[in-house]
Amino acid sequence: EQAAAIARDLAERPHRRSAATLGARERAELAAAESVARALAELGELEEVEAGVAPTVDELVTLLEGLRVPGSAAGSLGRVEVMTPYRARARQFAHVFVVSLQEGDFPRRRREDAFLTDAERAGAGLPALGDQRDEERYLFYVCLTRATRTLHLSFRTADDEGRAASRSFFVDEVLDLLAPGAESAITASKTLSDTVFRASESPTERELARALAERRAVEPPPALGASERLVARLAPWLVSARDRADRLPGSLRVPYVLEQFGGKTLIGASSLETQAECSFRYFVGHELSPRELAPAPEPLVRGGITHRVLERVYEAIGAVTPDTLSDAIERSRSILAEEARGTSLHPERPAARPTYRRMESDVARFLRYDAQRGEGTVARLEAAFGEREDDEKPALTLAGFGLHGKIDRIDTVGDGQALVHDYKTGSNVTPREKMLEEGKLQLPLYMLAARELWGLEPVGGVYHPLGKQHGGAPRGILRGPQDASPLSERFSRRDYTADAEEFERSLQRAREEAERLAARIHRGHLARDPLADRCPRHCDFHPICRRERGEKNPDENGATAEDDDD
Repeated sequence: EQAAAIARDLAERPHRRSAATLGARERAELAAAESVARALAELGELEEVEAGVAPTVDELVTLLEGLRVPGSAAGSLGRVEVMTPYRARARQFAHVFVVSLQEGDFPRRRREDAFLTDAERAGAGLPALGDQRDEERYLFYVCLTRATRTLHLSFRTADDEGRAASRSFFVDEVLDLLAPGAESAITASKTLSDTVFRASESPTERELARALAERRAVEPPPALGASERLVARLAPWLVSARDRADRLPGSLRVPYVLEQFGGKTLIGASSLETQAECSFRYFVGHELSPRELAPAPEPLVRGGITHRVLERVYEAIGAVTPDTLSDAIERSRSILAEEARGTSLHPERPAARPTYRRMESDVARFLRYDAQRGEGTVARLEAAFGEREDDEKPALTLAGFGLHGKIDRIDTVGDGQALVHDYKTGSNVTPREKMLEEGKLQLPLYMLAARELWGLEPVGGVYHPLGKQHGGAPRGILRGPQDASPLSERFSRRDYTADAEEFERSLQRAREEAERLAARIHRGHLARDPLADRCPRHCDFHPICRRERGEKNPDENGATAEDDDD
């Protein structure tokens, strides 16, 4: 046995922990070493049976020289065969890994007959289905007996989403056969946080470089005993890794990219608001535009359906009054059923029914509110402006760019003045005093569009929180003073400006802020700069920007964003 181990060691040592791709010559050498080791082991077994049959040294040399090395064995070395237990029944391997030993996977959960339960089968005189666990236990026995050198039993303690996962009871039955305390001695584990090997256990140079980079080391520690040549090979990797880790998001500098950004002639209000919220969030969400692997988020689908339902109801009825309210609600229900058909929120899907009923309730509640308001005439629905063929008006001209968008609804009140409506499917909307502070520019910009594109003098603009359970009042910017306004008293008095001059200043500040944000987009500004230095709750780009929610500005100490390369 000792001679067999030496033979294997001589052949395997040069390649151990290198993860090298072996050529035909190296594979043949390993195959020859395995044949020699097997022959020596068999000779040792003969000596145990009958003393004195062991060959002399010269006889042993002659015997080993005459060994035949199968070509197929050399060709299969360095490969991993993946197979089911059924295919492995007549095979043997030096090393066997039995994977996915999870509860419910191996053994699999027993499934009843698709048509008849066990009781129904017995009542009909049909034979009972065989116990699947017996077959699974036999297959596990097959797995255990295929290895000639090492056997590894593998299982997860957590799934891909971090939830706890239970191992198969087959593993526990194997451990019951071992001495007490043996489990800790033979178990090697890797947790979700173990993204790299320990430096002393790294199997390849690249894994060693990753382990050292994770510690921000510039060279292997002396305890590893790395050669000068290895240190020299690792140095470029470690320098590159450190540079990448230290690099902060910075403004764009590639001339072609800057040319594309500087040439943007059309920008939407939502793009400007996202740029105000965080320039990095704008860059990822509006320019990189990563595709979601999952279906469209439910709030997005719900918002699109709700907007289309309200548009079609007002197209058919016009202003909703107490006399037309019942008809409007009935129409909204039939239209909602049409719009939801073919989407993830169709009521035939059990999981979608609560959301569907919520949409139905939100629309009906808003229609009842609107019927009681008793003012204004619906003048425009989904009023689009921009450069598309179906846009009603051209883009709104601002300094350096054109604003495009779509206004949910414009009512005319009093002597033809415009009240801009914007539907929000959430339950919270922004009041006047916080609009610029929170980067909300849509309402004032849409009021400017109503004035400059449709010739309608704005008297105000409001957000409607459709998702407010108990009929939340709209909030927005209204031209004051309140006692001189043609609007009803149903609007919050806090949303009125002190006078018409303050109202105009609010619109002008929104125009100037939009132009400032557009200039930031044009010059390729990019930084982790959320409003009030707090990442918004709804942002899920932190794995890209590497700034955790709640973290203080990580760019304050060290290089600024303007000093970094792309």
